[in-house]
Amino acid sequence: LTDPFGSGITVSAPTLVSGATYRFTFAVQNANGAYNLTIGPNIEDVAGNSLTDVFQGSFTVALPALVVENVTPSAVTAVFGGEFGLSWVVRNIGTTAVPLNWTDAVYLSTNTVLDAADRLVTSYTNGNRPLLGPAESETVPVMFTLPFDGSELAGTYFLIVRTDNGSVL
Repeated sequence: LTDPFGSGITVSAPTLVSGATYRFTFAVQNANGAYNLTIGPNIEDVAGNSLTDVFQGSFTVALPALVVENVTPSAVTAVFGGEFGLSWVVRNIGTTAVPLNWTDAVYLSTNTVLDAADRLVTSYTNGNRPLLGPAESETVPVMFTLPFDGSELAGTYFLIVRTDNGSVL
């Protein structure tokens, strides 16, 4: 089995499902494009007979892929405990429409990399979000209170927007 870039994918040994139907398993794939499967030559059937036939087949994976663009804060400075506005654009750069609603999340960070030390400050989900087709986008505006529990230090902070925060797509 090869992925759309021609790289090999490890496939399990076949298991009999029933009759002449066998199942092969492999790791979940998330790259859009054509996958190619070749079985044979030089394999043995269940009776141990050497086979020289070759079977070739292909299948296509088409998935949505959401990206965050144009993150725009309402102000360049903020106060812990104060209201803050933010907007961003979510765009589907995938090859198929988004099949269901998803959640975006905004994190407060002391650097530009999302990690376990970052604080979730708000999330956006809406049961009526547009199910974005390829190249379609949605602008998301939110207002939230910047957290304040006394542990925050003065300095530079970053707001990181993560789309599909629950990994439903």
